[in-house]
Amino acid sequence: MSAIDWAMVLEYLKVVFTWPLVVLVLGLVLTARFKEPIDFGIREIARRFTSGKFAGAEVNAAPPSQDQPNKPEKSELEKATEGDQVPENLPAAADEGVPEQLPPELQNDPSAAAAIAYVKANPAETVVEYKKAVYQWKAERLFAHAYGTQIALLEFLSGAPEIPAPQSVLRQFYDEHIRRGGRPEYDFSEYLQFLANLEAIDLSYVDNTKHATITTFGVEFLKYIKANYPGHWNQRQF
Repeated sequence: MSAIDWAMVLEYLKVVFTWPLVVLVLGLVLTARFKEPIDFGIREIARRFTSGKFAGAEVNAAPPSQDQPNKPEKSELEKATEGDQVPENLPAAADEGVPEQLPPELQNDPSAAAAIAYVKANPAETVVEYKKAVYQWKAERLFAHAYGTQIALLEFLSGAPEIPAPQSVLRQFYDEHIRRGGRPEYDFSEYLQFLANLEAIDLSYVDNTKHATITTFGVEFLKYIKANYPGHWNQRQF
């Protein structure tokens, strides 16, 4: 192996690290790395340049109309609609990226998100199921609180659902209620009003006399309890 000529190596290093070559290398690196900022700076200098001398010759340029950064050219749509008034009070666009805020009752329910997604995807089916659930709840509430004689009164009215029955005819059911041990302080007016409040009958006046007519819900209620409680729908006390 031949010995290294250190004197020649040092001469090469002097050539490599001379200032002109170092400046050239740094200039190429910086130009490649920061090309866009440098181009923008050159354009700004050229834009602001109005006069000067170069290589013994005088150069003049027209100054810019406004001393501000260049704006992007308007699109054809912007040009066509320029000057149009923008309507006020526009509704805010829904941000689809923001999750829906759940009420406190559903925030800890793991099935809430799936249920809401189902409702949004099946609105008509959801309304049908909701109406069924409300009807069932109303029917169960009425059956839980109605007296046996009140159910018998509804059965009587269902025989002629379109004919209003005067309270003088319906009084017999209240009298039977008292005979079976009902509270006397619970008067006949309250007895009928209970069924009206739970939408089983409609109360009206004909010739200044109170009449009752069974409602559609009242008819459906009777069908419901007969189907779900076939052995004792008409065996309630009082």
